Amino acid sequence: MQTVINPVAVTISSKNNNNDNQVNPGDITSNRIEIKNNNNSDIQIDIWLVTIDEKSQPLLHWCEFEKKDEINKRLQLPLVIKAKEKCDIDLNFRVPPQAQPGLYKYDILIKEEDNSSKPPIRRPQQLRVLRSDITAQSKAKPEFYLEPSSNSEEPLLLKAGESKEIKIKVENKSRRVDTFYLTCPDLDEEWFTVSYPESPFIRPGLVRETDGLDLNPRQSGECTLILHPPKYIPAGNYFPTVQLISQNNENLVLLDVVYLKILPNASLIVDITPHVQQISGKRKCFKLEVSNQGNFDREVKFTVDKRDDIFNYTFVSDSIQLSPAEETELVLKVKPKRWKWWLRCFKARQEEINFDLKLEDDKFLAPEEVLSQGTLIWVSRPWWLFWFLIAWGFLSLGAIGIFIWSVFLNRPLPPYPEITELKINNNSQGENNNSYKEGDTVTFDWNVNYLDKVKRITFITLNKNNEINRTNYTINKIDLNSTDNKNKLNGRNFFDFNLVFNRKRKQYAIDSELLRLDNLEQQPCQILKVEDNKILKCTGFPVTLARSGKNVLKIELFTGENSKEPIDVKKTDTITVLPHPIPIISSLSTDKPNYKATKNLEKPQVTLQWDVINLGNVKEFNLTALKPDNSLHFQETYVPISDKNPNNIFIVKPKAQETKKDDFKPESRRTIKCEKKDKVKNQQPKSQQNRIKNFNCNLTFSKGLQPDDYIFQLSVVPTKQGKDSKLAVQKTPVIKVAPIPPTSPLPPIPNPQIINFSTSATSYQEVISNTQDSKTQSKSSSKKTVPPPIRLNWNIANHQKIKQIKIVALDSQGSLYWQKPYSVEDLKKLASCDVEANKNISCTGVPTDINKAGSYKFDLVVTYKDKETYSEIIKSTPNIKIQPPPKKTPKPSVPPTPVKIAYFKVNGEDASQNPKRIIEVHKEIQPPDIILSWKVEEGEDIEVELLPSPGLVPTKQNSLSIPISQSPGSETITLKAKNKQTGEEKIQSVVIQTVDITPPKQVQPLPNPQSQQGLPDISNPGVSGNNSEDNSGNNNPTQQQPSNPDELPPMELPPQLDSTSRD
Repeated sequence: MQTVINPVAVTISSKNNNNDNQVNPGDITSNRIEIKNNNNSDIQIDIWLVTIDEKSQPLLHWCEFEKKDEINKRLQLPLVIKAKEKCDIDLNFRVPPQAQPGLYKYDILIKEEDNSSKPPIRRPQQLRVLRSDITAQSKAKPEFYLEPSSNSEEPLLLKAGESKEIKIKVENKSRRVDTFYLTCPDLDEEWFTVSYPESPFIRPGLVRETDGLDLNPRQSGECTLILHPPKYIPAGNYFPTVQLISQNNENLVLLDVVYLKILPNASLIVDITPHVQQISGKRKCFKLEVSNQGNFDREVKFTVDKRDDIFNYTFVSDSIQLSPAEETELVLKVKPKRWKWWLRCFKARQEEINFDLKLEDDKFLAPEEVLSQGTLIWVSRPWWLFWFLIAWGFLSLGAIGIFIWSVFLNRPLPPYPEITELKINNNSQGENNNSYKEGDTVTFDWNVNYLDKVKRITFITLNKNNEINRTNYTINKIDLNSTDNKNKLNGRNFFDFNLVFNRKRKQYAIDSELLRLDNLEQQPCQILKVEDNKILKCTGFPVTLARSGKNVLKIELFTGENSKEPIDVKKTDTITVLPHPIPIISSLSTDKPNYKATKNLEKPQVTLQWDVINLGNVKEFNLTALKPDNSLHFQETYVPISDKNPNNIFIVKPKAQETKKDDFKPESRRTIKCEKKDKVKNQQPKSQQNRIKNFNCNLTFSKGLQPDDYIFQLSVVPTKQGKDSKLAVQKTPVIKVAPIPPTSPLPPIPNPQIINFSTSATSYQEVISNTQDSKTQSKSSSKKTVPPPIRLNWNIANHQKIKQIKIVALDSQGSLYWQKPYSVEDLKKLASCDVEANKNISCTGVPTDINKAGSYKFDLVVTYKDKETYSEIIKSTPNIKIQPPPKKTPKPSVPPTPVKIAYFKVNGEDASQNPKRIIEVHKEIQPPDIILSWKVEEGEDIEVELLPSPGLVPTKQNSLSIPISQSPGSETITLKAKNKQTGEEKIQSVVIQTVDITPPKQVQPLPNPQSQQGLPDISNPGVSGNNSEDNSGNNNPTQQQPSNPDELPPMELPPQLDSTSRD
């Protein structure tokens, strides 16, 4: 039975009277943590506290753990808890007077020292620091209660497949109307259903399904949580979390735990088919259909409670394994006992015999409980049949005696066919040791006497006493004296007779009478006739040994009188068949120990050389190029150019899309060429030395390799291999491909400067979309005004260090209205920009997306990198106005577009289902980016903003890639949709928390004397004495931040808009 067992039970309660985890600055608050050991042995545990976000980091300095009976004494870890005992620990927070008010979130983690594979127990908690002047108002937080209540010692009992209702009482203590939603983030949707009462704000008489609990200020309400776990859920303890979400304050975390125990269900259904069956003397079978309707795996073993001693009851299988909801069939065979069948002769009437099916040693069912019952009707025989059988027996014995005397005793026994000779010839090496290689052909000699009486000859190959091959040859009888039959027999498995008299031996030899084998030019068998004995003589009869191991060849002769039992059988001695030899790589090296790039050859050619034994058994070569830190350069697979491969050439394995014939030519791809060397000696037995060849193979990277450090690893995949065989693998030492040596140092690159930044015109006028109005406007507009959009001109010198150019537009209120980033490569693609090599950038008439009337100010922000620091230079334009269009006849008002967020997903998962995502990061592995996707109903006045970065995004954009920092922390990403006309807005948020899973370093390296003298540390290549580019990710380059050697720096730049998702 699968059960969920929690060896450690954790209960957290507040020692304060208010029990709401609130504290004033300068006070002390405590939580009581009760840990109970449910094991039968002592355990050692560690307990610590982890903050959720950066705001909650001060909790690590405020907290301290104490034992209940050891006041003012820090807790010593690990903590030992004896079996079946509990321990109380106080978690104290000493909040300083200068603490910032707000909500601090943290998790309490408890882990067993002896069970490192099991994840720690995590209990989310929160602490609210109040303002000193509004302490009374802090009690406006909503509260909710569960009825019935439960705890770890008294959980709610529930059977699988049934439902349980839990009343949720919610009290709105705020001064605003609020809507509350209930969810269980730890459970699937099929586990629970939330039922909300009808909202009081719905107009009377209107029936509408509600999806939340609407409460007025200071009002209480009730909703129902219905738990209905699946029918076949495993039995055990479950601890789902119930979360109450406030629409007014979505960041408020209100949690409670339901302690639930799913009871085991041992329901088992057994149906026997047929229920009643007649039986005489033959065996009868009953079919049992067994169905496990419980919620745990069962091993079922049946037994029969028989009420008689006449029949034997046998199950085809002793026991069966059943998973929940699994059905299977079992066969019960019933047969009369060996010495009880004669009782049926004395039965004047048929007898009904019942038997019961029970489970053997089952702890879920009572021993006397019967699962199913079957009935046997034993059919009786008539009395006269008994005497008839006796009479028939005496008559049969007499007839048999007369037949034996007339056939066998009255005349001599005729000769019978037999196999007179069966021997194996020497193998191809001239040795007679019955040792061959897999796939070889063995020949042997055999003779058969009295061929006229043979109907069929069968050849059987045995491997470890198991038959692996059978071949039958049928012998047809032909009259030798008939001349018509001489020309009829020309097909397979027939004999063509041609008598030739031999004067020396005085016998007839039928030299053209051959056993036809289509695959051989010279037939190995012929027939000799000596007097009345026709002898089949076969010399060099071939048999292919297809399987390795101990093989035996058996010949069976069958006559026409008995085609099932052979009249004679002969076996050969055991033939040892060796498996295919495994290829061996004896060496792997390059033509040079190191390589150096030059101006004429930036990528030097590298040639790999190795020796391989048993090349004919190579299926493919796998070549892997690694870096010294075991990261991958590239990996290639080489296969033979053809099945026969006479020239021993291997090419790169073609991809699935490569179907052209030219793609498989050696000259069109990188090629391995192998040449034969001398025969290998002293590595194999003498009988196999002539079969094994040593080949020298080479592979040349004709296009060269990039300068770097390489470790080449070569492995061989054989065509056939045994169970215990190992693949041949060889590695080279580190091969260095040095880059081109640096030339004289270049002069320092100057920083960029903004020479000019302006607009193409000083005044614009908004254009009306209507054609007639636009004509009227063009006639009445001034000659100085220009239709939008606003176009910009700028000139920037020294663009070598520029990382990004961003145009920012501010409205008359100074708020961000529009922005667009450019890279130097983007500007090179614009026809309105001229980018000189390593010099100036000159752009004229670059359009913006601003067309509406208003006053705007533009900033040109140039971000560049000087050494290890990012800097910005900014230049602004004066206010540029777009005049409104001339007044026109007012049109009927259009209702504003409602704000609606269709979905907000993180990596394809809805953010509302999982508002908090925890991502594990490693300091040495860059985590993959997360993909944000959303959909907002489009409208004329709808704007979409993604916070904290990049801010406003185009309404048609629906995705954004955000990199993940390798340092632990938490960040809240908010999607905000707003109607600029009505001010209506909707927000959805998700918290991204990164947790460092890098194991701690065991040995602290000693300081390098060179780094103390100001020299770069050469013990760690790739890290210079100054801060590297990866360590320059602070937003404020002038502020000095303390460095942590065990953490990776944060991201250098904020996430950028995905250029592929623009219109």
